[in-house]
This record gives sequence, structure tokens and C-alpha cells, in this order.
Amino acid sequence: MNKKTKWISFLQSCGFYSLLLLISALFLLVFSNFTSPLYPGWHGPDSSAFIITGRGIKYGLLPYRDFFDQKGPYLYFIQYIGQLIADGRTGSFIMQVINLFIILLISCRIYDLVDHKKRLVPKLLLLIPVLFYISGTLEQGNLTEEFSNSFVFISLYYCFKHLTATTQNEAHPPFYSFVYGICIGFISFIRIDNGILVFAIVLTFLIFEIKGNRYKNILYNLALGFAGIILAWLPMLILYASAGELGNMLYQTFIFAFKYLKNSNNASKIYFYLIPLFLIPAFCGFFAKDKNRPKIRLLGFIVSIMYILYFYTHNQYLHYFQTALPLPMIGIWFFIFAVNCGCITLDKKKILSAAASVFIVISFLPVIRMSYPNFRVIRERTTTDLTKNEIKAANEIKEMIPVHDRKSVLGYQISPYWYAITEIFPCNKYYAWQEEYAGFDLSIAEEINTMFIENPPLYIVIWANNTYKNTDITVQLQEKYIQYYTNGVYELYKLI
Repeated sequence: MNKKTKWISFLQSCGFYSLLLLISALFLLVFSNFTSPLYPGWHGPDSSAFIITGRGIKYGLLPYRDFFDQKGPYLYFIQYIGQLIADGRTGSFIMQVINLFIILLISCRIYDLVDHKKRLVPKLLLLIPVLFYISGTLEQGNLTEEFSNSFVFISLYYCFKHLTATTQNEAHPPFYSFVYGICIGFISFIRIDNGILVFAIVLTFLIFEIKGNRYKNILYNLALGFAGIILAWLPMLILYASAGELGNMLYQTFIFAFKYLKNSNNASKIYFYLIPLFLIPAFCGFFAKDKNRPKIRLLGFIVSIMYILYFYTHNQYLHYFQTALPLPMIGIWFFIFAVNCGCITLDKKKILSAAASVFIVISFLPVIRMSYPNFRVIRERTTTDLTKNEIKAANEIKEMIPVHDRKSVLGYQISPYWYAITEIFPCNKYYAWQEEYAGFDLSIAEEINTMFIENPPLYIVIWANNTYKNTDITVQLQEKYIQYYTNGVYELYKLI
């Protein structure tokens, strides 16, 4: 390759990367309502909690010691990096763009593995189902599933690199398990159940290694896999151990999160509508009938079954379904590979291609219904100012609190977006949804009650005309506080 050819190749790569970055930014500008600059003033409860915690780290606070939540530490440090780049919603938006860019780039790299011609136009066209599915499950953006999916797609790349190897009888490379381990480590310190696909990949290859009696290779893979997990965990373990908060971090990230998951809702209509989509990997994997490709069929089957069982037993919040983003893509990649490697004979190619296309399109129909609320919200947010009164009410409360007293303010049962709007940091780690959290752990209510007795905040913010399960809070407000201001949305209480 001469110098001129190298420059042309370099410029083509730069153009391709720039295109993916532009697609990522434009897509999130439209669909990530809670961070997009197009919708200033809009704040989501979860997204605001993550941004507040990220900003807190920037100013010397520490998650789990100063902020209570059941998400993993890497989520908050991703937000922290965003806050270093730009303050508030903009910093988180930039991190989302980088994250989506990684997902789209890896999707293209996987396509190159399954199509030896590496055609540009089909590669870019296959980003449409990726973006379309995200549009239906993003739920206004900046949530754990987004940031977990980049690590899931990294694992998928190495999975397909092995699946598309010349011979499927070769041993699974231990280095790939090391990568899976790193990804599992990062995902588990964001939200562990977002990594279900990586666990399915590991289970598939473990079955084939056992079937091939490659026990020595299994030990190598397991050792490097655990080494990857430990390597990913190590920075956070060292940080929290040195701060004396390791127990708190592990409890909130895993044990409390498990208590939360145990109280999952029953399967919703969305779940049943999406079952065909969950079956895409198994359906399309079936076409890989080559005797050297049994791993493809088994992986497709295991992935489909695990997702069906997972979502049946978990909460049905719309953004949870974003973890299923790779499933339709896995099926499509399986089918493309089956066509290109000769698993499908020429005389059946048109019929089976049509059947697979129809099945995938039908499976995507519920996503149209899932996307509709997002398009409706976008339309409303570009034509009306739905949050104007609430933002005004939050800032009115802020202005009633003297600047030198704003370090001793606590909201009770209010949404985290109050803090995001007012840019006031809570004075206690239980700063929102206190009664919901106390429902999973009674010691939280005891800690809050003790705080009100021993070190009460100077100001308490609550929703106007609200009632509380924790009657001790009502007693404290009546005995120790006076209602200092109300605007019909919020009430401000001041310590007597």
C-alpha cells in the first residue's frame, strides 16, 4: 500500500467515523428528551439522580456515602466524566453520544464479520433497526441500559469473531473470555442484570467446551474471565475500600438492588407483544444448518429463552426492554452469515430470505407502538412548555432559602429533578423516594427518623398537600418546623 492509498484509506475512515458520530448526535438530539439541548428545562427523575450524583463527585462527594441508590458506581463515574466536560444535562448528553457511537461502530464491525464483502450501504442500512428499536425503548434517555449496551456489543463482537471462524470445532480463545469478564465487571457495576446477553454467550461456549472435552481450555477461559471481572472491579474496590465505604457500595449495588428486583411486577402487555422479537435469534439461527456451525443455533436458542424468562420475572418499565436491543441484530447477522457461508442453498435463498424478513418485520411491529409515545412527547415538547410552571415553582422555593443555608436542605418524597432544576445538593444521602426505599429496607426509615431527631435539616421541601406512610415525618414537621412558603406545587418548611 503506497502513501497515497494510505491517505485515502485514512480519510475514508475519518469520514465513516464522523458519519456515525453525526448520526449518534442527531438521533439523541431528537429522542433523549431529558438531556437534549433541544428540550431545555426537561428533567427525568432517574436521569436527574444520575446527573446530580455525577456533579456531586465533581465537588468531592461520594456515591453511597452521600447519595443512596441501587445502581452501580461506574454509572455515576460515567456521569462524572460528562460533568467534567460540560455541566448539567449537556455533559450527560455528550457521554450518551459517545456511547451510542460505540454501539453503532461495533454493529458495523460485526457486519464486516458476517459479510465478507463488507459492503458499506447494507452496513449503514442495518443501523436503521438499531436506531428504531432504541427510539421505542430509550424512554427519554440517560439510563443504565444505554451505557450497559456498549459493553454488551463489545462482547458480541468477540462472540461473532469466534462464531465466524473458519472452523467451529476449534477451542474458544481464553482472551475472548477475558474481554467478556471485563464487560461483565463493568456492567455489574452499572446494573448487573443488564448483562444477561453476555451470560448467555459464556454459557453457550462453556457447553461446547465441555462437549469437546477441552477441560484444560475451560480452566484457562474461566481464569481469564474472572481476571477480567476483577480488573474491571479493581478501581472501584480500591476507591471505596480506601474511603471506608466498600460495604455500603456493595450493599446498595447488589443486595438492595436484589431486594428491589424481588418485588418485580407481573409481565405486561408489552412483554407478550415482544415475544416474537425475543425469538428472532433462535429463528434465524436455525438457518445455520452447516454441521460446523452448531454454536450459532445453540446461542440463538439460549439467548431467546433467557430473555423470555428474564423479562417474565422482572419489572416491565419500558426502558428495561432496551437490554433486548441486540436480539434482532443477532438474528439478522445470523441470517446474513448463513447466506454468505453457503448454509442456505441458492434455490431456497429467496424463499427463506423472504420468510426471515417477514418474521423480523412482524416482530418489530410492537416497537412502532412503543415508539409512538416518544414521538407524541417530542411533538408536545416542541409546541408547548409543559414544565414551565413546575420549573418556576421549584425556583421559587430555591429563592426563599438564603444562599448560606442551602447546604442544609432536604426534599422528602420529591423527585430528584427538583435538585437538578435548583442546583441544590441534598444534605442527606436519602434525598428522594425515601418511602419507596424504606419499603425494601426498614433500617432506612429508622436512619431518616434518627436524622430528624439528631441533626435535622434547616429546610424541608415536600410536594404540596401530600400525605406520608412514615407518620414520624408528619410529627417532626408539625413539632420542629413551620410552613415557611407554599406555591401550590411545593411546600417549604423551616426549622424552628
